[in-house]
Amino acid sequence: MWLDDDRLQLLLKFVIITVKPETSLSQYFQAKLEFDNSLAERTPAANVSSESILRCAIFCEKGCECFSFNLITGVCLLYDSCYPFGMTVNETGWRLFVNLSNQTCYEWGSYGEHRYCFSSRLNEWEGAKNACNMMNAYLVEIESREEHDWIKSKVTEGSSRQWIGLTDETSEGKFYWEHSRSAPNFTFWASGEPFEGETDNCGVIKRSTDRWFILSCTKTYSFICEG
Repeated sequence: MWLDDDRLQLLLKFVIITVKPETSLSQYFQAKLEFDNSLAERTPAANVSSESILRCAIFCEKGCECFSFNLITGVCLLYDSCYPFGMTVNETGWRLFVNLSNQTCYEWGSYGEHRYCFSSRLNEWEGAKNACNMMNAYLVEIESREEHDWIKSKVTEGSSRQWIGLTDETSEGKFYWEHSRSAPNFTFWASGEPFEGETDNCGVIKRSTDRWFILSCTKTYSFICEG
């Protein structure tokens, strides 16, 4: 079966297409092997027949964030938004490819039973929360040191700080996770934090120290989603 062929997996891990030969503009698609034999619940932007992954990638190069290709049936599904949540339809033969130059998540990952999107796009805290919600996810809620350490190992792009789901926006000085509405069982505050100021209500991880800070929710930073 094709998914057990290591050489074929190596060949299909990356697809590079040159969009405009005269400008040497290329697009790079990376296979997400952890989603093999899985399909998104959401409706694709287009459903086409394709004799190859390369042809499917060419269909996808104009505004497409990712595509799923089935090596058994030759069906190519194009998606205008792409995220690691909701990949729950099980069907043999599918492999997901993401457009590395045109996507919200520069890195995806799974830890325990949860999936994560690491975004380098800049947003205020509310905008970051809404971006996660649009992916059927939420700003990350970190429940242990082990999860924290795994997350920090994945943060390689974006701003110097990353929004997380911690806030005291509706209860000054009493911090809670925005999605679950629960108080954190684990924290990793920097010295002097959490700072209890009326304008500083939203949590970030600072990349250089890996510690947590509370800052103004109107600042713009990258963010991490969980689902």
